Amino acid sequence: MCLLTTRSSGPAAGVGRVWPRRGLLWRPLNEAVRHHQMTAAGRTYFGPKHSFLAVAAGLCIFFGANEIGQRMLIEIDGTIVSSQTTPGPRRVTTYVLRSADGQRREYVAGATDRSLPRDLPVGTHVSKHRYELSWRLNERKVDDFPVWFYLGACLVGAALAYFAFAQWQLNRPKGGKGDA
Repeated sequence: MCLLTTRSSGPAAGVGRVWPRRGLLWRPLNEAVRHHQMTAAGRTYFGPKHSFLAVAAGLCIFFGANEIGQRMLIEIDGTIVSSQTTPGPRRVTTYVLRSADGQRREYVAGATDRSLPRDLPVGTHVSKHRYELSWRLNERKVDDFPVWFYLGACLVGAALAYFAFAQWQLNRPKGGKGDA
């Protein structure tokens, strides 16, 4: 156990120093704390690296924006003529759709949220317009895209980008002697 005592630094300082009664080579604790703060604010990097935060921010923003953007770019309208599903843990379904003018088009539904469901029966009319997240199944509106989850991922990415910039500002060289 280390007992502490205060000693006056004189009338000019006004605040006494805290000294341990024994141990630590009789060095004032105030000086040790001041040395630690100067080391943290000086050459030693303090906190997570800004490059790590910037990469994490980019990944979060890309993840959220890519899913939303890819879902919005889907444009199909037609009746399902046939479907073929590949086996496995990440099933992919290829639909053949016949549009109102008789043209046949293929739509591939993957294993992510950006795709429409992979279990639609043959004979179902599907309509999805570009730049909309919802779609229509037999003229009934279906709004099953988890937009708040992906907007949350973008928000986390924006927060990480802010903290990356703050860390860069906090830990960049201050332009002193020898800094480039």
